[in-house]
Amino acid sequence: MDDADRAGWLAQAEIEGALSRSRNRIELPASEVCVGCGDDIDAERRVAVPHARRCFGCQSALERKRRS
Repeated sequence: MDDADRAGWLAQAEIEGALSRSRNRIELPASEVCVGCGDDIDAERRVAVPHARRCFGCQSALERKRRS
């Protein structure tokens, strides 16, 4: 296997991984309880973001942490 074969294999593995992660996000059922704090997730948020696993407050805090 030469470098071009390895690069092609790695690219294909990356694409398949991204597709798998995407499918998992789409298929996750809406949760009524936040995985961050354990409080209920507002109905409006569950409608707006069907795959939400965190309440608005916990999701906002997570996004702020990721940006910094």
